[in-house]
Amino acid sequence: MLSVHSIGILAAAILLLSLPCASFGRSPAPIEVERVINAPISDVWKAWTTSEGIQSFLGCPSTIELRQGGKYEIYFAPDAEPGSRGSEGCTVLSYLHERQLSFAWNAPPKYPGVRNGSRHSFVVLEFSAPDPTTTLVRLSHGGWPSTEEAGNLAEEWTGTRAYFENAWPNVLNALAERFPPTKDAPDPKAGWTYLIVGLSRPDLIQTMTEDEKRILGEHYEYLKEHTRQGRVVVAGPCTDGKGPGIVVFHASNEASAREFMENDPAVKAGIFKTELHPMRLSLQASCR
Repeated sequence: MLSVHSIGILAAAILLLSLPCASFGRSPAPIEVERVINAPISDVWKAWTTSEGIQSFLGCPSTIELRQGGKYEIYFAPDAEPGSRGSEGCTVLSYLHERQLSFAWNAPPKYPGVRNGSRHSFVVLEFSAPDPTTTLVRLSHGGWPSTEEAGNLAEEWTGTRAYFENAWPNVLNALAERFPPTKDAPDPKAGWTYLIVGLSRPDLIQTMTEDEKRILGEHYEYLKEHTRQGRVVVAGPCTDGKGPGIVVFHASNEASAREFMENDPAVKAGIFKTELHPMRLSLQASCR
């Protein structure tokens, strides 16, 4: 690890190695949707992991057993015939308290070949806290078969995917409506950025000490962890040696933003010289 540039290259290499096989054309990519919810992460977690929580934003009964292999059944049509009421037969695959939940998922009854077949898709929900009063929910619906794997059910699998491409945004919209913004709620589009505009000395890259290398490693891990939590939107250095490094992130106010910048290990140690600026996050990609 010889420079900020090399740290960025290492991060890109790790990302490429971690991409699922689907990215290389073996099967369709997951459906991905995300929303910022105006509620603490504990409240949003309960909304997804208890029957009362599901009722609160979807308005339908359910059987939720928060354990591996436990039922994750939401009855969207409770008066329908058994087997056609909703996600019957679906189970919890895994969970990390207030961080991640995954469960098996089936097809709508109008696609009986897929619904009653041996293969289920799956849903992964990730929860992070850009701010103590808000929660970022990322939903990924994966496990889609390739055309070859789908075989004579290819048309039904295509219809199932199209159905959920429309349905999941509506589900997350309903969740957002369950927790309407309060008067003092942070604006999810309000962001901050700090620019790394200079180094502690001009020849830092060429004369970096072992201690400075260690601190740059801590800087990378600091931003990596806050990216995982959903606070950092994007971070990295310009690679032409002319532009600044940039970190775009969420913060509820200037004091919180400045504290975040100054707690960056490389800023705290004086290795990076930085400038803090408010930023409007007008456009953000919904998938990573």
